[in-house]
Amino acid sequence: MEKSYTFIDAIRSLGQEKIASMLPTPLKLYVSDHSTGCQIRIEATIDGQCLLVWQSSQWYSHIYNFNDEGKTMGLQPKFDFMKPMLDGFFEKCRLAWGDKARESKIERLRQQKDRSDAEASAIEKLRIGVAS
Repeated sequence: MEKSYTFIDAIRSLGQEKIASMLPTPLKLYVSDHSTGCQIRIEATIDGQCLLVWQSSQWYSHIYNFNDEGKTMGLQPKFDFMKPMLDGFFEKCRLAWGDKARESKIERLRQQKDRSDAEASAIEKLRIGVAS
């Protein structure tokens, strides 16, 4: 069964730099991925003002959820005008992740076939060697 997509999967698979490069200027991606969970923010700095546009988190234990108390997850209400652009960004990330996942699966299948072919060849050589 194929793993379902999450944005953090795209960041981990493609790399933070690749994902960040898909954002239009002046947006920046910030990721804190550690043993307790992952926090992600998309921000812009305009005229010295740091503007939190979008944020999310994924905690590996409920004891860390306090970090999100009182915070609005996802697109921040003041930036609703950016929703179409961010939707497009997240879709590009999902498609790039899918492409990479397919490439990885094809490579794994190729490696499995190579191992299977090598084993079949070794078995055939053993069969010939025993028969002679």
